[in-house]
Order: sequence, then structure tokens, then C-alpha cells
Amino acid sequence: MNHNAIKTSEKNSAVVWPETRRGQVTEATNALAHDQDGAFDGPIIDRALLEMLEALPKGLDMPSRVALFEQQTGSKIRALQIALGECNREVIEELAGEISRQAITVGAVKILRLCYELQAMARCAAYEDAGRTAEELEIAFLRAQESLRTAV
Repeated sequence: MNHNAIKTSEKNSAVVWPETRRGQVTEATNALAHDQDGAFDGPIIDRALLEMLEALPKGLDMPSRVALFEQQTGSKIRALQIALGECNREVIEELAGEISRQAITVGAVKILRLCYELQAMARCAAYEDAGRTAEELEIAFLRAQESLRTAV
């Protein structure tokens, strides 16, 4: 079952991600696209968001944003994995925040959601869960790179 990864209204479009631990049942998490195992089943890249970002008059053009995303995100994911191994809550939260800010510039909504989950898990000291989510993040990054190459 596949639902939209973002909640939209006719007047406004916004990404809505809860800051809860994965697996908790809330109205917001039910609105997200999940398969029967609880895994995210939504898009890696939100095409509508990507088109909106391309239309913005300021800043870098989309190919430059994608290049910057690829360049910076890979190294931040590696640093995040080191921080997870050290159970360093503050660094995990900081890196997940940096990755999420970079992801939104290219419409990588799955990466954004995973980063929010990592921040919440770090605050709860759920490092084992965070390790699994970091693995998902790495896979999502690889898939986002592939998807962006065809989209831009």
C-alpha cells in the first residue's frame, strides 16, 4: 500500500514528520507511507518538491545542489556511523540535522524522515535502533543519488 509521503492542502504544501521513536503509533506516523513491516514505503525523492525547488529564483541550480548533496551527505553519513559507535548523542543529533537540511534541498524526503528518527532515537539513547536506521539512511542515500541522476 503506497500513500503520499507528504501531507498537502490546496493552499499550502508542507512536509510533516513526527519526532517519535519508530514503531510508536501516532496519528502522524499512520499518515506516513509504511508497509506491513513498518518500513517506509514512500518515495525516495518527492518529485513535486523537487520541481518546486527547481523553480526557486535564488540559490544554486539543481545540478549544483545535487552535486553538493552527494559530496557532503556521504561524508556526514560516515561520521554519523562513527558517532553511533561511540554512542555520542550530541554528535548524532547534529549530524542528522545537517544531513536533513541537505536532503531537503534536493527533495530527498525519505532521508529527511530517517534523520528526524535518528535525532529522536539519539535523544532517547536508543542506539541499537539508531544503528539500524543509519543503515536504512545509507541505503536511502544511495537510492536518492540514483534517482536524482535520472531526475536532473
